[in-house]
Amino acid sequence: LAAKLFIRFRRGYRPARWDDPSASGRAGTPLPAEPSTLGGASVPASCSVPENSARETRNSEHGTESSSVPLSASDGERAGERCSPSLLLPPSSLAREVASPTSPGRPSPFVLRPSSFKPSSSTTPNSLLPTLYSSFPLALLTALILAYCLISALNARATYDWSTGSLIYRDCLRWLPHSYDAPSTWRAFWNYLALAAFFWSLRDWLLGRTATEARNFQLTSSDLCPPSSVLRPSPSTLLPPSSLAREVASPTSPGRPSSFVIRHSSFSLPSRLRWLLWLLSLNGALLAVEGIAQRLSGTNKLLWFMPTRLNREALSQFGPYAYRSNGAQYLNLIWPVALGFWWHLRHEARRRRTATARRSAWLHHLLLPCILVTAAAPIISTSRAGAIVAIVLVLLAGGLLMFAMRRRHPLTRFFTVLFLCAVFAVGAYVGGDQLLERMGEFEVNFAGREASYDMARDMARDYLLFGIGPGAFAPMFQFYRSSLDDYWPAQLHNDWLETRITFGWFGCALIALAFLANQARAFLPGGLAIRWPLAAFIWLALAGCLLHARWDFPFQIYSILGLFVILCAVLSSFSVRPTAAP
Repeated sequence: LAAKLFIRFRRGYRPARWDDPSASGRAGTPLPAEPSTLGGASVPASCSVPENSARETRNSEHGTESSSVPLSASDGERAGERCSPSLLLPPSSLAREVASPTSPGRPSPFVLRPSSFKPSSSTTPNSLLPTLYSSFPLALLTALILAYCLISALNARATYDWSTGSLIYRDCLRWLPHSYDAPSTWRAFWNYLALAAFFWSLRDWLLGRTATEARNFQLTSSDLCPPSSVLRPSPSTLLPPSSLAREVASPTSPGRPSSFVIRHSSFSLPSRLRWLLWLLSLNGALLAVEGIAQRLSGTNKLLWFMPTRLNREALSQFGPYAYRSNGAQYLNLIWPVALGFWWHLRHEARRRRTATARRSAWLHHLLLPCILVTAAAPIISTSRAGAIVAIVLVLLAGGLLMFAMRRRHPLTRFFTVLFLCAVFAVGAYVGGDQLLERMGEFEVNFAGREASYDMARDMARDYLLFGIGPGAFAPMFQFYRSSLDDYWPAQLHNDWLETRITFGWFGCALIALAFLANQARAFLPGGLAIRWPLAAFIWLALAGCLLHARWDFPFQIYSILGLFVILCAVLSSFSVRPTAAP
């Protein structure tokens, strides 16, 4: 990430981004400002447009709601040599369909020019400042959390000696964050630093446009300009992606000025975000299938070849996880996102009109079997907390779908309910008996965990402000056991309490503020314009993981924490449009 930003700074490179529509590639490389002629009429290379001509359009970063924008040429004499300052280029296949009138002896009212032209700063508003302002709080809080971990490691109060089971104390500044096991805190710092770099790198990648998107969507002031005798098109019009583009038609009746009508499509996901969501959905489905097959085979080796040091029973494992609850947590983070992704693709497919788009519209239904097996797997894993969270998420997801499809045909809503019922049926058929048996032991196992929680609460009271240091829970917990026979967990099975013990109230406040800033970023301008249901399903997945963290330790597992960070990065790149009706 640092190398990429340094290269951009040194070479003055400004890539095309969704949060900065004015950026079209390398800065300072516009096309030559030369006039174009057609039919004897000169087309200016630099164009402007009055402010009051933008009232008929409604645009977004990369897609718009269905609407029509008339581009007429009835008042050509008043137009002069002005044109729209910011139009997005239609796809190449669509651009070829932009026709001119067949009237002999009349010039074409529009001239297409290459989309690599970059307008001057005087004609393009600085849209990057709102993006920077909306991202700055999150970036600042990320830096503060890393600084908190670094100071705790540098200003360590002690180091735990595993050979003697004692602490080796050293001097420290008590008014600064400090750790009681420096090596553990250093490991935590490097892990969090990697996660922070991963978060911002992924967010930067998602907000960038591919070469095809930059070529298809970036049309600037000289890309579509009328000659001096024809009225300019309506300004600031945003065209949809090539897969969702509507036809651009012009009348061909002789003796009439050309008039274009550009119909817009619904909000479309960029290619990079599509790739990421497809990858997560398919990966979750494959993991669920592998875990179910491994459970049905009865083997006690992970992936049929790897024995485990802990949880040697086959019932305690699931998939590549030695602890079944971790597998359930991972899958509960994936399937709500896949369901929201399916809804968004279905919504787009309903608005496609081209033949190619209709032929590929069924592809999004491939997600349904993936969602079915991924949502049923937490129940099959026999993880009690994982099954409870999965059932709650299915019910809430059903409510979201019913609300999002409230204007659809009743038969569509019926099949949606039937699909969600199939999730319960598959989970109950494969793993229902074992899950019910484990539910009968709930009180006994929960009483044992409550005893550990009581000792952990004493730790939280003793280290109230700065905690014992990130990652230092395992070596410090033994000092609070009443006897050597008491359970000594490496993780507390309660991430909320363990985070308060290791980070203290000060560190927990920083983490909570960073998480809230990340969620609030979705309601600010400057990101990928999406409809609210996709963001709602991602929030549902994150809420399920946070709920599960009350009785388990998902945030101590790197794969689960990494997936949580991925979803937060996706959310931070969004600009949710709650006013857009599904």
